[in-house]
Amino acid sequence: MDGISGSGLGSISRLRDVIRRQRKDSDSSVDAPDFDFKYADTDTYLHELAELYAYTEVPEFENTKLQFEAGLEEAFRDTTTPTTSSLHRTPRWHKLSLASRRAYVMGLIDHFEVHSSQDRLSAVRQLLYLAHGNYRPDMAESELCRAARQNVFLLLQAGAFEATVELLSLEMEQGRGVYESSKANINIANNHNLRTCLSLLYAVVETASREERDDPLEWREARALLVEQLSNPIVGEDSLTAILFNMLLSFCSGAMPHYPVKKILLLLWKCLLATLGGVETLKDLKKEARTAAGLQPVYPDLQPSRPLVLPTAAFDPRGQASSGGGGGAPAGANSSLSSPSLSLTEMAGKYRGSVPSLPSADADAPTLGPMKMLEFRPKARQRDVEAFVEACQSKFCCYDATVVGGRGVGGGGGGGVVSGVVSGGGAGDDEDDDRRFGGLPEPIRESIKVLYDHVYIPLSDIHIAREAMKETGKTTPGTNLPPSSSQTLPPPPPPSSSHTLPPPPTRGWINPPTEALYRSLLPNLSQYMIALLKVLLAAAPTSRTRNDSLNILVDVLPPEPPANIVESTQITLDISRHKEIVVKAVSAILFLLLKHFKLNHAYQFEFLGQQLLFANCIPLILKFFNQNVAQYVSSRNYYPVMNFPNCVLHPPGEGGMDPTMTGGGPEGSSTATTDQGYCWRNLFACINLVRILQKLSKWKHCRTVMMVVFRSAPILKRALKVRHSLFQLYVLKLLKAQTKYLGRNWRRSNMKTVSAIYHRVRHHLHDDWAYGNDLAAKPCDFQHEELALKSAIEQFNNRHYISEQRWGGGGEGEVVDMLERDVVLSKSFTEHYEEWVELEVFLMPKDWDRVLKTPSAYMELKLVDF
Repeated sequence: MDGISGSGLGSISRLRDVIRRQRKDSDSSVDAPDFDFKYADTDTYLHELAELYAYTEVPEFENTKLQFEAGLEEAFRDTTTPTTSSLHRTPRWHKLSLASRRAYVMGLIDHFEVHSSQDRLSAVRQLLYLAHGNYRPDMAESELCRAARQNVFLLLQAGAFEATVELLSLEMEQGRGVYESSKANINIANNHNLRTCLSLLYAVVETASREERDDPLEWREARALLVEQLSNPIVGEDSLTAILFNMLLSFCSGAMPHYPVKKILLLLWKCLLATLGGVETLKDLKKEARTAAGLQPVYPDLQPSRPLVLPTAAFDPRGQASSGGGGGAPAGANSSLSSPSLSLTEMAGKYRGSVPSLPSADADAPTLGPMKMLEFRPKARQRDVEAFVEACQSKFCCYDATVVGGRGVGGGGGGGVVSGVVSGGGAGDDEDDDRRFGGLPEPIRESIKVLYDHVYIPLSDIHIAREAMKETGKTTPGTNLPPSSSQTLPPPPPPSSSHTLPPPPTRGWINPPTEALYRSLLPNLSQYMIALLKVLLAAAPTSRTRNDSLNILVDVLPPEPPANIVESTQITLDISRHKEIVVKAVSAILFLLLKHFKLNHAYQFEFLGQQLLFANCIPLILKFFNQNVAQYVSSRNYYPVMNFPNCVLHPPGEGGMDPTMTGGGPEGSSTATTDQGYCWRNLFACINLVRILQKLSKWKHCRTVMMVVFRSAPILKRALKVRHSLFQLYVLKLLKAQTKYLGRNWRRSNMKTVSAIYHRVRHHLHDDWAYGNDLAAKPCDFQHEELALKSAIEQFNNRHYISEQRWGGGGEGEVVDMLERDVVLSKSFTEHYEEWVELEVFLMPKDWDRVLKTPSAYMELKLVDF
C-alpha cells in the first residue's frame, strides 16, 4: 500500500507540474514589467546609421578617412605643413571657407564621370566621409552629428545627390551576367562600389530628412528640394524609388545576386518615409481627406463623461411603455425621442458630419463617484444599422423595408455602402420619422438613435461609393454624397514636377506623392511584393536554408574565412543582426505602402492587399510569429563597440573585436547597451508585421477563416507574452476576429484572453464576436466575396490607369501606334496559346458590334485580360 500510495503521490505531483507548465505557457500575464517602448517611424539617428553597416565593413572606415585626407592634402597642398604626419594631422576641413568646401565637393562630383572605376570609388568614399561628419578618434558624438548635418546640406546644395543616383544606375549594370553562375561564392568584395553609393545616398536621406527647430532657411529649402528629387524621375523615367524596386526585383530573380539587399531595403524605406511621410503625417493627411469628403475629421476615442443611460421603461408588445411604478409620469416624458431636435431622421443626416453628444445629465441627479468604463468609444457600421432596422420592421411591422418606404434608414435603393453613403437621405421631420419608424416600439426607436450616435463612416466607403456611381453611369457624384461632401475642399496643389498627372475631377481628394508612386509601381506591383516576401522569408528566424533560397548575406560575408574563434563568433552574430535589420526594413516598407494606399484610395489598398494575399503573406507572417516572440524581441545580437560611430570614435584594439567588451560602449555613448529589456528594431518589426496582418484580414471573412485554418490562435496567444500595449492590442484584434470561428470550447478555456479583448479592443455594436456560433455565410460566399473584390479592383485600375497607359488618352493615332508596336510574347504564353484563345476569346463574351459602331467603346472593354 505504501508503494502504491507513493507512486500515486508521485503521479499527482507530476500532474501538478504539467498543469503548472501549461498554465504558465497559456497565461500571457507573466510577472514582467512592460517595455518602455514608444512606437515611432525610426530609431535614433546614430542607431539608424549603425544598422546600415555590417561588422565586416568596419575596416573600411579607416581606409575612407585616409583617402579623404590624401585627397584634401593634394587639393590644398600649399596650405599643408610638410612636417605634419598624414596620420596625426589636425583636421582642417572645418577651417576652410564655405567657397573652398563647395569647390572641393564639386571637384569630387566631377570625378564621377571618369573612366576609371577606382577613381569613381575614391570620390564617392570621400563624399561618404563628409556625410558621416569627418569622424576622428576621441570626437564627441554631438560634434559628429553637427558636422554631418552641415556637410550633408552642403552636398545637397552642390548637386551630389542626383550625381550619385546617376552613378548608382551606372554601377548597377557592371555585374550583369558575371555572378549569376557563382551565387555561393559572393561576398562583400563583389559589391564594393554599389555598397558605397547606397551608403552615401542613405546617409544623405537619413540626415537631411530629420528636421530640427534651429535649421536655417537654406537647409529647409534643400530638404524640400531633396523630397522633390526623390519623387521626380532622375534616370530616364525612373525615380530613385523605382530604381530600388527594380534592383530588388533583379536580386530576387537571380540576375544580380551580388546586390547588397540590406542597403537597398533600408534606402527604399527611407525614401518612402521622406516622400510619403510617417505616422504623424498620416494622421494629418487623414484629417484633411475626411474633411474634404464631408466626414468627421477624428472619431472620439474616449467615452462621454457619464455612462450611457439605457431606457428604464418596461417593454410592451403593443409598442407602448409603462411607468414601472404606481403613479409616476409617463415613461416617454423624459425620453430623448420626445425632443424635436433629436428626431431620428435628423440623426440620420447629422451623424455623417459630426457625432452628436448625449443629453446632459439632470442637474438634480446625485453626483456619482468615479466609475469604471472602457477607454474607447464603440463604433457602429451603417450596414449594421440598416440590417437592424430591417429586422425590426420585419418583426414588429410585418413588412419588408426594402419594398415599403425605401431601404431602411438610408431610404434608397441598392444595399451596403452605396445605399447609405450615396443615396442616404438628409435631415427630415417628425412625419418622416413616423412614416419610417412609427410602428416600432419606443425602446427599439431608442436603440436606433443610440446606433446613430455611434455610426462611423470610413473614408474607404466614400471611395467605393464613388466608383460604384461611375460604374452605374452617374456623372455627378457630388450631388448624392453625404451632406457637405458635395462642396469638397480643393485638392492640395501638385508638386512642380511635370511628370505628375493631374488628378481626375471625380476622384475627390488624393495625395499627389502617393498617386505618383502607385502609377509607377502598378505595372510590376505583384512582382515587387513577391520579391519583398521572398526576402522576408529568407530572413525569418524560423525558415530553413535551402539550395533555391535567396542569399541575402552577400553584404555580410567577408572575402576570407574567419581565422579564430573571435572572428567566427563575430560573423555568426553579424548574420543574425543582418537578418533582423532586413525584417525591420521589409515590414516597414509594407506597412507604409498599405497605410498610404488606403488613405489615397480604398481600391489601391485592396489591390496591394490582394497581391500580398496571393503571394502567401498571411501564412508567412504566421510562420514568423511561430517562435518564441518574447525571446526574439529581447535578443541582443549586436556588439556596441563595433557599431558606428563607436567603432571610429573609439576604435577596438588590434586583432579585431575584444570579446570582453560586449557589455556596452563608453560611458555616455548612445550606442551603449541599456538595460531596457528589448531590441528596438525587433519590437518595431513585430508591431509592423502584426499590424499588416490585421489590415489584410480586417472585415475580410475569407482571410480570417484562412488564419483559423492555419491555426493562428495559439501562435497569436503565445505572442501576447510580449509586454507592450500596442503590440498586444493588435494581437487581440486578430484574436477577436477569429473568436466566433474557434468555438465555445476555446472561449471557455481562454477566458482571460476574451476578457482582455473586451477591455482593450474597440467594440462594434451588433458585432457578435464573443458568442456567434451559427455563421450565416458559407465558404462559397467567402470565395465569391474575394472574386467580387478582384473584379472591382480591375475595373478601377482599368478606368483610371490601364486605359491611360495603353491608349494614351484615347486618340485614334495613338491607338494605331500602339497596335503597330512589336510585342514580345513569353515562352509559356506561346506554349499555351490555344488554351488562352479558348478561355479568353471564344468563351469570353464581347460585343464586337458595339465596338464597330461606337469608336470609344474599346475604352469600356476589359482590356486588362489581354
